[in-house]
Amino acid sequence: MLEFNALTLALEDYPHQRPLSLLLRKGQGVMVVGSNKRALHVLVSTLLGRRPMAQGKVLWRGEEFTGKAAAFFRCMVAYIPPVMAEKDTTVESVLDGLNRLHHHKGVATSQQERMQEWARIGLSPAIASQSVASLSLECWQLLLVAEARLKHKKIVVIEEVVSPRVTEQLQQLMKEEGCVVVATTMDEAMASVFDKYIMLDECLNN
Repeated sequence: MLEFNALTLALEDYPHQRPLSLLLRKGQGVMVVGSNKRALHVLVSTLLGRRPMAQGKVLWRGEEFTGKAAAFFRCMVAYIPPVMAEKDTTVESVLDGLNRLHHHKGVATSQQERMQEWARIGLSPAIASQSVASLSLECWQLLLVAEARLKHKKIVVIEEVVSPRVTEQLQQLMKEEGCVVVATTMDEAMASVFDKYIMLDECLNN
């Protein structure tokens, strides 16, 4: 259970925000819609514990994300950024790098498992040897959603969702794995994709 409790963001340009409160239970998701890309990123960074919040709390199963609890929380999270990292290297190298992270010990993904998951979502095995720079952003997001499933992440945080194909895979992850999803977009048409949505502009311009 993920909870935003009277949360306001550390944004100097928006001193009079409406506090944001939200409760996401197992298998639920929220789409955060806004016209300000920086504000959307600050929300995500605050959720991940990388930025301080102005006021309020973020809680997982009733426990606040501070100190050791924040480090433990981040181990449960799959973060999918809005840009592709390490564009001059291959997809396989990047994903193998994820396997080597200390909090993925015991849940490292085998090549066979990865190929089976890619086949399930319609991705070619040939992608593994391609450079990250050659991929579309949709393909990159699909790859990382697949990794989140294979590593049994409890929470997926994804910035700037690019397509219905990606949201479809996120919906499956919520339904089949009980994952909690927090996604952002600047496209209002995506607002109703998940169980809940937040119109961030309304909170900022209170």
